[in-house]
Amino acid sequence: MKTLSCKVLVMGVLGLVAAMGLGCSGPHMSRHDVVVSMDESLKVAGTTPTVRVDIVGIPDTEREQWAGKTINDYWRAGDGLRKDAVARKEMSFAAGRTESQTLKKTDSQWDEWAKRKAMHLVIIADLSGGTDGRRLILPLDSTRWKPEDKTIKIVVQSSRLRCDTDPEPEEKK
Repeated sequence: MKTLSCKVLVMGVLGLVAAMGLGCSGPHMSRHDVVVSMDESLKVAGTTPTVRVDIVGIPDTEREQWAGKTINDYWRAGDGLRKDAVARKEMSFAAGRTESQTLKKTDSQWDEWAKRKAMHLVIIADLSGGTDGRRLILPLDSTRWKPEDKTIKIVVQSSRLRCDTDPEPEEKK
């Protein structure tokens, strides 16, 4: 009888461990420090532009909406998408304020994005010009980032954003 009880207990523990493992497998949102800096060419005395940058974590279901949004409309006063963005992180650069700014992976905004099952990070800059280079949509899928990529580095250039930390290519299904 004792042997049967031990077997049942071991099987129960193994089942619990297996179930916990299954719950953790697959893609999930990875958190990173996001460092946004101005390109050195923009820091010239007397010509430094004022640049606003928004960072928003979004779920898969909103990716097309954010990808299709006209950047000029996004920055217009009262824009609904910008106003309604959950836990939007705002950064601002200008003359005398050109140092890098960081969204820490421990920031409470990541908790809000996790609740919404965010799997993409949208970064939008209020730069002059009409290119889509003013928007980056980066994956937050943990399988797309190397363990050593703890920091996502974004550089604001004159007409676009540049990501200096590239995610791994998406696996073909």
